[in-house]
Amino acid sequence: MDRSWKECYLNVPLNKRGEQEYSQTRTSWSNVYTGVITWDEFDLLIDVFNEWNDKFDLLIDVFEDDALPADKTREAMAILERYMTKRKDVPAFVSAASKLKEALQKAIEARTPLFLDF
Repeated sequence: MDRSWKECYLNVPLNKRGEQEYSQTRTSWSNVYTGVITWDEFDLLIDVFNEWNDKFDLLIDVFEDDALPADKTREAMAILERYMTKRKDVPAFVSAASKLKEALQKAIEARTPLFLDF
């Protein structure tokens, strides 16, 4: 598994302009929220990602980027919150999940996809 990159990016266009900026793959975006998780945090969240993969027909893994469609973000949030409740006594998981939750919340508010760029 290639983990030469140190981080995984959670990108959320905040509006239509952000969607355009993201699709143009600029290096600096003013209308895209970018959250960051480490590889260790990715590993902690793997059960969440695997459930999303099964439920939403995605392929979130370290080998390629994927996107959670805007119309699936609320259901994805419910899944994440369920895991957060189950693992509330695991501080490292709660910290990683909180970063993912923040990105998901922004996607829900903006009604845009959550792009998982690895």
